Amino acid sequence: FSLWRRTQDEVVKERFLELPLNKMKKIWIVATLCIVALFATLQFYIYLSRPTSNEELRTRVAGLPSLTLTTLGGTTLQFKTDSSLVLIYFNSECDHCQREIVAIHSSMDLFKSSRLVFMSSQSLDEIKTFANGFDFASCANVAFVKIEHQELAEVFGTLAVPQIFVFGANGKLVSLFSGETKPEIIANALTR
Repeated sequence: FSLWRRTQDEVVKERFLELPLNKMKKIWIVATLCIVALFATLQFYIYLSRPTSNEELRTRVAGLPSLTLTTLGGTTLQFKTDSSLVLIYFNSECDHCQREIVAIHSSMDLFKSSRLVFMSSQSLDEIKTFANGFDFASCANVAFVKIEHQELAEVFGTLAVPQIFVFGANGKLVSLFSGETKPEIIANALTR
């Protein structure tokens, strides 16, 4: 003999079909509203996490912004406006950033009269470990610094990595590059 057992699906279907019509409409309306709210939230998140466009960045950072940047030694970096500055936002885990820094390192002679600041929002330990993989110790014009996430968002918005800002000796933004950029192109922007 066989025992007949109702499956959980059958029980759910039976109970659902027994609901009054008004209750079913309410369930469908609530479910639809939840789906719409979820979709709207997702779209808003995508909008907020999109990188800031270059035009928007040029407006935000027309001049050298006042930033609180912490050096690997724990001190605050002060910008001097007597020479041009190349500010490079990077992430140590980004392959493009790693290739960019290797290319700049091999072309340091192009940046003798400029200050190079490699800026990240990662922890100081992560930045220090990453910086130690390069021989920038002999370069007095190079600094690796940390910027806090909140300050980064307030000043720059959402940045892609690597993001390169070139400022003239007068503190004005000369050029802006998103993504890997040849050191020669960055150096050419310094001469403008």
